[in-house]
Amino acid sequence: MSHSRKSHPLRRLALLLVPALLVIPTVESGAENAQAQTEALPRRPLPADMVEGFGEGRVLAFHYQLSYFCPTTPASDLDGPFGHGDGHPQAEDPKEYQGAPTCFFGDTGTGSVLPPGVQLAGSPPVRKLYAINPNFDGSLYFTNTPGTDVQTQCSQPGPPFTQYKGAPGTCLMHPTSYRVAPNTGDPPFPDPVPGTQHSHIIEGTSHPAGWWNAVGTTVQDRSIWPDNNGNCPAGPPACLTSLTALRAAQAKGQVSPDIPSNLYFFFSVAPVDM
Repeated sequence: MSHSRKSHPLRRLALLLVPALLVIPTVESGAENAQAQTEALPRRPLPADMVEGFGEGRVLAFHYQLSYFCPTTPASDLDGPFGHGDGHPQAEDPKEYQGAPTCFFGDTGTGSVLPPGVQLAGSPPVRKLYAINPNFDGSLYFTNTPGTDVQTQCSQPGPPFTQYKGAPGTCLMHPTSYRVAPNTGDPPFPDPVPGTQHSHIIEGTSHPAGWWNAVGTTVQDRSIWPDNNGNCPAGPPACLTSLTALRAAQAKGQVSPDIPSNLYFFFSVAPVDM
């Protein structure tokens, strides 16, 4: 009995070698991955699971890995019209979050944006994604076409920028309609409104995959609107390709104030190899 329990010398040697064999490829693979990430920046035309954005004056690639998310809370009361509620919060009214879109830009005062202290869990922390919408020359719904020289990153413009060309009002992993508050136009916007053509600004140029909370803005001044290479009639540093430029334009009244939302996206960021 005792003889059967003895380990064979070759088996003992194998047990000693296995951990080493497991560790060595892991170290080598990590080095190879780091080198590959450094060398293989995204290049145009971007594949269908990426869209472009701007950050620090550079063109970036957003690699989407999940669909969008528009959370509400049990206290939210967003029944129409325009999401001002009917006195019955979602905790008492399940049909409210089964029907009309729950993606909001603007604060109805009845739970269209998450309250302070309630945020999506995530590591790294949730960051801000600034959507810039061209509110001039009818460009909110018509860009990236032969009839206009206004370019946007969404809908996806197609070659030479992206492999896939999206229909107007669509974008990768985006909802195709939103609700807007306060809706005080004359006449008011439809409820919900169709998705608009837009581009993106973030802080930084490289980020791991994580959640991003969308912030809306509308741009009134054509001269600061960037084409898909980041150029604009006003010239740098006025072109809207960085958060610094966006804040300067807002201070001059060329761009609306920030419009909060409950719209979240999940993507990583890397510079485009130009």
